[in-house]
Amino acid sequence: MTIEPAGELQPGETLTVRSTCVYALSDSVGGIPGSLTVNSQFSSMVDPNRSLG
Repeated sequence: MTIEPAGELQPGETLTVRSTCVYALSDSVGGIPGSLTVNSQFSSMVDPNRSLG
């Protein structure tokens, strides 16, 4: 699994996290060769009233 945060961790800024996970099909589907790659992304605003210090 790879996780890539992007953006500033500052109050009121938008933080985006992207993740990628590669599954070997042979581990779960009984020996089928190959892999499955799953990507996801989520963005959220850092609470503007949050103290980060």
